Amino acid sequence: MKLIYVAHPYQGMKENEEKADKIIKELYKRYPEHSFVSPIHGIRCGYDDVTISEGLSYCLKLLSKCDGIILCNGWENSVGCTAEAALANSLGIKTSLQDEWLGKEEKKYIIVSVSDLEPSRFRDDYLNSNRLAIRKLDVAWLRGNK
Repeated sequence: MKLIYVAHPYQGMKENEEKADKIIKELYKRYPEHSFVSPIHGIRCGYDDVTISEGLSYCLKLLSKCDGIILCNGWENSVGCTAEAALANSLGIKTSLQDEWLGKEEKKYIIVSVSDLEPSRFRDDYLNSNRLAIRKLDVAWLRGNK
């Protein structure tokens, strides 16, 4: 049995807590031979009473006792998760991504003809999800609802 740390963005947001709950449940269902620990679940009650750096120090102490870390989708946009990834790297803790354990999130796409688009719709970057998204000289895609 391995003890695996699950790093998921939190930032005190209920939505992130619920996403982490779902991931932990799925990990336990698929990999009952391992134990998964999430600081959102194990340390959350103390976050409101301490500074961000103190809360992060609790997370890093917990991580240092683990055999591996799973970086959940969006980890690269979280100060806490990037600190956890850096510590795991420096300690030689096996690091993997959520998709390696649970597979890629299924996305539904419909190909849209570029000729159907107004020139003003072209952007260098992708537009918000669930909206028309195209890149210069690329085929346009319409992301379906999940």
